[in-house]
Amino acid sequence: MDMRSGIPLPKLYDFDMKPIGRLHPTKAGYDLKLTPLSTCTLELVGESVKDGQFVELYDAFGDVGVFRAYEVARTRGTKVQEQVKLEHAFATLGDTVIPGYFEFGGVGTTTRSVLAQLLAKQRRVYWVLGDCDFSYAYQYSVENEYLINAILSVPGPFVDAYQWEFDTSVFPFVLHLRKAPTHVTMELRLNRNIQTVKQTVDRSELRTRLYPRGYGEGVNQLTIRSVNGGVDYLEKNTAMYGIIEDIYPDTKITDPATLKAAAQAVLEGCSTPKVTTEVSGDDVFALTGEPLDRFRCGALGRVPVLEYGISIEERVVEVRKTDLYAADQKSRLVFSNQKSDIVAETAKLIRKSRIAELYSQGSTCIYAISFNGNCDAQNPLEVWIPVDTNAASINVFQIKYRVTAFRAYSKAASASGGQARSSDAGTQATAEIPAQVFASTVNMTGPIDGYGDDMTLTDGPFGDLATETDAATGRTGASGDITTQSSGSLTTGTGNGNTGESDDTSHSHSTAYHNHGSNPGLNVRVDVNSNTCSHSHPAGSHTHNISGHSHIVPSHSHTLNSHKHTISVHQHGMSHKHGVSIGFRFPDMTINVSGHSHVVTFEDHTHPIEYGIFNGTTAKQVTVKLGDNVVPTAISDTKDFDAVPYMEKNSDGRIVRGWHKLTFVPDRMTGISGTAYIKTFVTAFAGGNY
Repeated sequence: MDMRSGIPLPKLYDFDMKPIGRLHPTKAGYDLKLTPLSTCTLELVGESVKDGQFVELYDAFGDVGVFRAYEVARTRGTKVQEQVKLEHAFATLGDTVIPGYFEFGGVGTTTRSVLAQLLAKQRRVYWVLGDCDFSYAYQYSVENEYLINAILSVPGPFVDAYQWEFDTSVFPFVLHLRKAPTHVTMELRLNRNIQTVKQTVDRSELRTRLYPRGYGEGVNQLTIRSVNGGVDYLEKNTAMYGIIEDIYPDTKITDPATLKAAAQAVLEGCSTPKVTTEVSGDDVFALTGEPLDRFRCGALGRVPVLEYGISIEERVVEVRKTDLYAADQKSRLVFSNQKSDIVAETAKLIRKSRIAELYSQGSTCIYAISFNGNCDAQNPLEVWIPVDTNAASINVFQIKYRVTAFRAYSKAASASGGQARSSDAGTQATAEIPAQVFASTVNMTGPIDGYGDDMTLTDGPFGDLATETDAATGRTGASGDITTQSSGSLTTGTGNGNTGESDDTSHSHSTAYHNHGSNPGLNVRVDVNSNTCSHSHPAGSHTHNISGHSHIVPSHSHTLNSHKHTISVHQHGMSHKHGVSIGFRFPDMTINVSGHSHVVTFEDHTHPIEYGIFNGTTAKQVTVKLGDNVVPTAISDTKDFDAVPYMEKNSDGRIVRGWHKLTFVPDRMTGISGTAYIKTFVTAFAGGNY
C-alpha cells in the first residue's frame, strides 16, 4: 500500500465509483463538521482529478470518507499543478430534486420509514439506510425541494442530540442517524495534546421566546396554539436573560405538533449565549493509542478553562487538519455548548430569510350554499354543506335563513269514491215562514248535521185553511157559479144487438129527450116483491145525436182542515238547505228541525289540477341543528348566526373537514329559505388540475 507519513494515499474513483488508482498529493487536508457539509482539499503535481470524480481520503485513524470533486484549479508552468476542492459524498443526494408537493410521516410512520421513503427517491442509488436510533412520528412535507435538504430536515424537530454517521467503505454508501454520545470520550490536557484554548461567548443569536409559524398566511398561518395550551409561543430562560422574542417560520410544516417540536429544538440552541471553544493541539493518538486522545467530530470532550481553573464538557462540532502529511500533525478543534450546531445554523438562516418565508401561500376561498324547501315537524328540511378537505383553516361559517309560508304550485287532484258523514248537530234549526205566502219556497238552514227527533211541519195557530173557486176565472179565492159549455152536435153509432139489462129503477135522463123505436121482441118483467122492473129490447142499428149544451157548477168552496206533516228520522252528509214548495196560500208557520246528520256516497272521480302559487301556514318556531348540536332558540329567532360553535370538531378542536348536515325542524308546515356562507383558506395539495 502506498503510504505517506504512515498514512494511506488517497484512492481515485470514476463517476460510477469504479477504482482508477491512487493519487500522490503534495498536501492534503480536511475540515470535518458535525453537519454533513465536510470538505477536503488536495494539491497535486503532474496528476489530475476531473470534476465529479470521487476520492477516498485517509488519516492516522483510518478511513476519513469519500469525497467528490466539485472544483479543480489548474496552474500551468514547468509543471501542471492542481488544487482540488472536494465535498463529502453525502452531497450526491443533492443531485435529486423532489418536484411538486410530497407529504410524508405522521401517525404510524416512524423516523426510519420516513428516511427510507426519501432515500428511495434517488435517481442513482448512492446511499442506503443503516441504523436509525429514533422512532418519532412527525409529519413532514416538501415542495420542489432538493432531496438532501429533505433528509436533513428529518431530525429538525428532535430535541435529542443527534449526529449523522457515514460508512463509505462499501458501495452503495451506508447512512446512519444515531444519538450523540452522552459520556466523555475525549480529554484534552495542557502540555499533553493542546497548546491554546480560545473561548468566545456570542449573545447575538440569543432568543428566549419563539413564535412558531407554519404553513399559511395572515390569520390562516399555522401556529402551535392547539398543541400548546392555547399559547402560540415557546420560551426558555426568560428569568435569566429576560424576554427576547423572535419568529420561527417554517412554511413547509403543516402539522402543529411537528411545528412545535421543530421550534423547541431551535429554542434549545438559542436560549443561551453561544459559547464556542477553539482548541489548537497535537494529535497524539498515533503515538499513545489511547481512545481519550482521539480527535473525533461529534465526541463529547472535556476541555480545561484556564482562567477559571475548571473543565467544561462540550461537543466537538468541527475537526480541522491543514496537512495530513506534516510531521507535527497540528489540529484545530471547535467545541460548542449547543447540542447540535446544525440547530443554531438553521435558526440563523431562518431569521435571515424570514421575510421571504412569510410571503403568501395558498388562497382564500369564499363560497355560498343556498337552500329552499317546504317542511314540517315530521319531515324536516335537511341541507348538506361541504367543507373542503384541503381547507387549512376556516375563517367564517355563517347561516342565514328565513321562515316563509308553506308554498304549493297546484291544487285539486284525483280522488276515489267513498262515504262522507257529517258530524252531529248540537242544536236544532228553526225556519220561520211569514203569513200570506203564495206559492213560495220554505228554506231550512243551520247546522242540521246530527241525529234527532222527527221533523214536524205545522200550520201555526190559525186553524183550518179554506179556499174558494171563482166562477168566472176558475181560480181559487173567489165566489160564484161556474158554467161549462159545449157547442156543436155529437153523433154516436152502435151495431146490431140488444141494449144492456138494468134492474135499477132509480135513473133518469135529464139532458135530452130521445126514444127507442119498439121493435118486435120487447120484453118487460115486473118484480112486485123487490119493487123492481127490468126490461130488454133489441136494438137495431141506430145513432144518437147530442146537440150543443152547457153544464152549470154552483159556487162552492174547499176546506183544508188543520194538519201536520211528519218526516222520519234521517241523516244528511253535507251542509244544506231544505226547500219546500207550497202552491197554495197558508198562514204564518214555524219549522223545527232536530239535530241530525247525512251520509253521502261519492263515486270514483277526479278533479282537474289548478296550477298557480298557493301559500299555506307559517311556522312560529323552528329548531335548527348542525349535526347533533342544537342551535339555541335565541339564535334561531335572529335567523342569522355563527355556525362555528355548533359544528362537529375533532380531538384538537378544529372543524371536521367533509360534509356537515344542517337540519330545520318547524312546529308546523312551513317554508324555509336561506344561505350558508363559508370562507376558508385552501391549499392545493390534493386532487388534480382539471
